[in-house]
Amino acid sequence: MSSQARAVIDSLKELGLTEYEARVYICALTEGSLPMRELAFRSGVPRTKVYQSVRSLAKRGLLRLKENPLRFTAVDADEVFDPAIRQEEKRIKELKSSLARIRRIREEGLRGKSIAEGKYYIFVASEAQAKLSDIIADCQSSFHAIVDGHWYDVLNRNCKKQLASLSLRDADVKVLIGEEKLRELFEESGPDIPAEVRVKIKSSSERSIFIVDSSIVLIGNPTTGGATFIPLAEAASLIDSNLFQPLWNTSLELNRYLRISNSGLSEELSSLTGSNVNQTLLETILSRMKEDDINAISTEFYLRLASAVPSRIFTMKPEAGLQVWAELLDIFLADKGKVRYDNVTKLISIETKGKAERLPSNPWMLAFIGYLQYNGIPLRIINKVDSEEGTIFQGKISWNILA
Repeated sequence: MSSQARAVIDSLKELGLTEYEARVYICALTEGSLPMRELAFRSGVPRTKVYQSVRSLAKRGLLRLKENPLRFTAVDADEVFDPAIRQEEKRIKELKSSLARIRRIREEGLRGKSIAEGKYYIFVASEAQAKLSDIIADCQSSFHAIVDGHWYDVLNRNCKKQLASLSLRDADVKVLIGEEKLRELFEESGPDIPAEVRVKIKSSSERSIFIVDSSIVLIGNPTTGGATFIPLAEAASLIDSNLFQPLWNTSLELNRYLRISNSGLSEELSSLTGSNVNQTLLETILSRMKEDDINAISTEFYLRLASAVPSRIFTMKPEAGLQVWAELLDIFLADKGKVRYDNVTKLISIETKGKAERLPSNPWMLAFIGYLQYNGIPLRIINKVDSEEGTIFQGKISWNILA
């Protein structure tokens, strides 16, 4: 017996089946209806126990029986266990709510302290501001930032000298400022940033991100003023090339923004430029396509992207890669949705802002679908819930555990 088949049997036993029932059920799934003698031989279950196991599986709803002569058909496990899974999901959701409450209590107790969590560090407000100043001072070749609201004020108040000194090192210094924050600044005296810093204007966002030398990244929390510090070159490089650079390439230089603003179009500018037009084009194309065509394009897009973008994310085995993909999708969806993956249940939750009939039309969502298709574990949507805030898609990763 292969290790994968053994794992399936163990999983079925956790769901309440006996060893013999699990063996018979797997054999019925893979071999179809067999005479009792052959069923006993192929499943490895004693002949004296096969009939009892078949009857027991029928009572559980996992086999459908026909008498005279006795024949059976295996029922898809999803039909039987999905209600239990939904109940377990409800329990997990309640547990997560409890954990969120505990986390808030924990954060209250950690004020004024900083903590390390494996490969990243969480800083409270005062420590986060000091860390930003330190990483800019240590910068050698590039400093890329997306700032809005509170974090622009931190950058402007605490880091002017460090930013100005970067020009002496011929560093590539680029700052994207949120449009809403810029309008607020012009109501006062305008942006006060060293002349050596290249500035572009982007539509407003909740996230503020600082990438230094494509090797470390600091992600600011606009609500608490704290930040997450990730000293991983691979993560920093991926965020830089796939989040910052596309935004930079589609945003306006400050002087151009000012010229257009003088024409009275400043408030409409974010709708006319940037990713909105490309996103609408992608949504229009996908809305006219059938699911099979989308899956085929997703796979081809994934393969081309894997060739064009050097990152281990494309070659990671699903056991380790799915959690990483979920984190990246959550980042790249930005304020348009959230993604969560549970490594225990193999369930993925994709939330959209606003009601939706299908998964978000995002290039990285297409790449993720292609990654799953390529690895032989296609995503199957098992539940869709609409609410006033948007839509929640619950998907199941269809592992081929008997392969």
